Amino acid sequence: MVKGERRQFDLIVGNPPWTFKGKKGTAERRRRRSPGESLQPRGEGLDFVIRAMDFAHERTRYGIVLSAMPFFAGSKTGAAAARSIISKLSPATLVNLAPLIRWLFPTAKMPAVVLLARCRAQPKDRLTVVNIPWSPSGERSQSFEISPSDITSMGLADWEKDPELIKTTAFGTSRDVLLLNDIRSRYSTLDQWLTSIGSAWRDGLILGKSPQRTRSAGHLRGLEILTTKELSHFTLPAGLKKFYEARAQWPRARETYKAPLLLIKEFLKSSPRPVTAVSDHDLIYTDAYFGASLGHKHQNEGYLLSAILSSSFAVWFFLMTASEFGLWKRRLLTNDVGLLPIPNFSKIAESATGRKIIALEKQLRGQLVSANGWRKLDRLVSDLYEIDEIDRLIVDNGLRRAEWQWKEGRERASGPATIQDDLKPYASAFLSGIGTWFQASNKRTMRAEIFDLPRFSPLRIIRFVLQSHPELPSIEVFEPQGDLARIIKQIGTRLNVPVASSLIGERELRVHARDEVVIIKPAARRFWMEVSALEDVDAVVAESFAGDSK
Repeated sequence: MVKGERRQFDLIVGNPPWTFKGKKGTAERRRRRSPGESLQPRGEGLDFVIRAMDFAHERTRYGIVLSAMPFFAGSKTGAAAARSIISKLSPATLVNLAPLIRWLFPTAKMPAVVLLARCRAQPKDRLTVVNIPWSPSGERSQSFEISPSDITSMGLADWEKDPELIKTTAFGTSRDVLLLNDIRSRYSTLDQWLTSIGSAWRDGLILGKSPQRTRSAGHLRGLEILTTKELSHFTLPAGLKKFYEARAQWPRARETYKAPLLLIKEFLKSSPRPVTAVSDHDLIYTDAYFGASLGHKHQNEGYLLSAILSSSFAVWFFLMTASEFGLWKRRLLTNDVGLLPIPNFSKIAESATGRKIIALEKQLRGQLVSANGWRKLDRLVSDLYEIDEIDRLIVDNGLRRAEWQWKEGRERASGPATIQDDLKPYASAFLSGIGTWFQASNKRTMRAEIFDLPRFSPLRIIRFVLQSHPELPSIEVFEPQGDLARIIKQIGTRLNVPVASSLIGERELRVHARDEVVIIKPAARRFWMEVSALEDVDAVVAESFAGDSK
């Protein structure tokens, strides 16, 4: 080391502050910024990483705990700053710890990620993304449980073109990415439609405390006001109070509250389905909501949008793309909702499916929507978007994954998979997915054999057997002989694979033979979702082709 030069380190680790010091702190950091340097809009974590680079050489390894917000941000500034850091430190791995924040960082006011840079060999133009799910055993033991399905990768160039891709990669599967790309390529966004009719999302009234009520609200006197807890799915309560305050902190313009109004509740309380409704009369709404004034000739489109926004399709889309929903807070931002792809309203509002959705939305008003009512709505919205049966499994599973934001959903996903509720649907989805590969020749099919293991067995096993004749796919349940250790040994002996030792490192196994595939996974329900079956189909086909090429 030459005197006067900075010392360089082989390894840099840290947990820099995640705090946000308001507009004053942001202005100060921007003042210190070097020309051309990307800067995150909130917090100091990425600034710390940039400073750490001054003490590194080209092979220095990094392991730094950071706020997750810039990486998943809807803000172009935050996303650009995160991409800049990743590109400078590639090859990199990003580990999403957001699902663990309640026990790992109980006092944190933001979700966390770990940035591991230059720590493993991989192409520099790709980012590895690891999503660590919550599990009750992990929380009890204060440890992480990672499976191969929790690890994926994405291209840095693809991330630059599609800032939401990192969220989709972390929270979804390759099938989610493909479906999202297909939907976006066919439809424009909700924001584009609102712009075309001269509307936009508007925040609601903020009354504020007495010293903050500095703006006149006289132009709103006599209007009904909708407050925080008064909206339910598709339904405005009757007999709302009227507004007679003379002043407010942010009263908003009178045009903001002009009917018909499409209203969306910002926060989600007990379900991932957004709470929406259309008001057919002028109405003040508070900042617990955001809304759009549509104009009377677009009232039917408002009812249609209210239904679409409450469907499993919208929940899936927001889980895959929204900057906070599913990651940190159970809420939607106007930018999240504005990006929702929507079909051409000039055609669909009067289509048969469109009319059915509008009729159903009216039917569901004023009642607690039943599970059957939601299923009917979800099917109609999938019809509207021309989503086929296979892709509907992806959308429906997105709704289930979104439910993991609540304790009940997380515990259900971590509970033991049952034959009727989990293994049979998984097997059916696998057979449907693999069936598309056999359709061309129409010479072969597969059948499924579900091992009937004890409820609290740590594993579940399904065997898929190739049938030489084009018989209808079938699913059978049989009770194997012996305990789990003996069953694992028998499978390994028959297929000539050290299954027991492989499970220690992999946790999820697909064991191939000439005429069969055996799937072995942990018993938790999250491993046996239909979308997981489709991913396993893709992996089996890819592995088969790789084997044929050798």
